[in-house]
Parts: sequence; structure tokens; C-alpha cells
Amino acid sequence: MGSVRVLIGRGTLFMDFRYQGKRCREYTALTDTPANRKCLERALAKVDAQIKAGTFDYAASFPGSRVVLVPEHESPTSAAPYPASRVAAAAARSSALSTPTLREFTTQWLAEHQVEWRRSHLKVLNSTLQGHLLPAFGNRPVGAITKGEILALRAQLAELPGRSNDKLSNKRINGILALLTQIMNNAADRFGFVSPCATLKRLKVRKTDIEPFTLDQVQTILQVVRPDYRDYFTVRFFTGMRTGECHGLKW
Repeated sequence: MGSVRVLIGRGTLFMDFRYQGKRCREYTALTDTPANRKCLERALAKVDAQIKAGTFDYAASFPGSRVVLVPEHESPTSAAPYPASRVAAAAARSSALSTPTLREFTTQWLAEHQVEWRRSHLKVLNSTLQGHLLPAFGNRPVGAITKGEILALRAQLAELPGRSNDKLSNKRINGILALLTQIMNNAADRFGFVSPCATLKRLKVRKTDIEPFTLDQVQTILQVVRPDYRDYFTVRFFTGMRTGECHGLKW
């Protein structure tokens, strides 16, 4: 029975198990959090079950691993390192995980969570999905989407036009990928694979320069504003409330 352990010095998780009498370790970039540990434990449980059933294929389960071990049910004469074509085939089998496509899973995910959201928020989510995420990954199984493909999508988004003919802002790109991260992390938790978004870093967003009114300017505005708006502006100036927050108040 394998175990999920923490790599000392880095604080990241790795799988530790035995196969064919050898101790095997497969490292990840996942930090030691309850959600990441639970996800990795599920993946390890599948590995243990396949080893016991004699159907475990190391290259298929860990296509990027440097460890190359021949499945127990194959001939010992094939113990030489896998040729490139075989590694590619194993990677292809691994990509064909029995998981729904992103389009199918997203439909289910939206149906389960839309009760939590306002109609306006749901409209924004659907716009992001239809405009960017589903055209890119809609027909791909969620278990087959890789971090490299997500990074390629991010690079493509950076070239799209934004407002005023400028490129799409880092803030908007982060918002698009944040939705993908939510979906992929949820799928990874359900189907027992490591989310490719787990170590995805947000792009740096330039801070907006804010120049608030001085106290003298505030007093001047309150003196000349329409009397029926004076209380409203007083609340806005001295509480820092946002428009929606202030408009939601009752007198």
C-alpha cells in the first residue's frame, strides 16, 4: 500500500509506493493542502488497485516519468527501455481517461452551482465559456487537458484585442483562467487526477493609480451638490462604499 508524503524543503507532495519489488516515487508540484492530498490519495488508490490486479502500466499512468518499468503481464524480454513510439502510445492511452469532456462536465457543474449565483454573474460565466474556454477545450476529456495546453491558451489570449484596441489585459486573462481553474479543480477532485491548473500562476496586474479627493475638495463638493444628494455623497465619501453597496442600503 503506497502513501502520499511531503518533500522536505519544498513542502510539495509525492507518491511513494512499491512496484515489482522496487520503491517508486512520483513527485508533483502540489503543495500540502487537504484538497491536494485528498486528490493525490485517490490517484494513488487507483495505482494500488491496478498493481494488485496485475494491470498496472507505469508509462501509461506516469507518461512524463523518468522511471520505466515493464508491466508484469508482459514478457520479461521487453524489459529494455520503451522506444519513443511506445511512450507516445502510453501517453495517448493516459490522455484517454474515462472522464467527460469539458463541455459535458461544465454543463453539469453550472447546473449544480447556478443556484448560488446571481443571474448577472451566470451571464458573465457563460460569456467566458462560450467565448474562450469551450472553443479551446470543449471536446477534450477533462483528464486529458495539460498545463502546456493551458499555457498556450494564455499566450493566445494575450494577443487578443481588448478595450480601446489594446491587448486583452492581464486582469481579464486571469479572470478567464480562474474560471477554468475552478472547473478543472472540481473535476480533478471528482475523478481522481491531478489538476493541470494546480500550479498555474496568475499574471501580474499593474496597480491602478488612485487620486482621491482631498478633505477640502470633499467639503467643497458637499457644499455645492444638490440638497437631496448631500446625504448620499456624504456616506460615499466617508465610508468608501462601492456603488452597489451604497445603493443597497435602506434609509
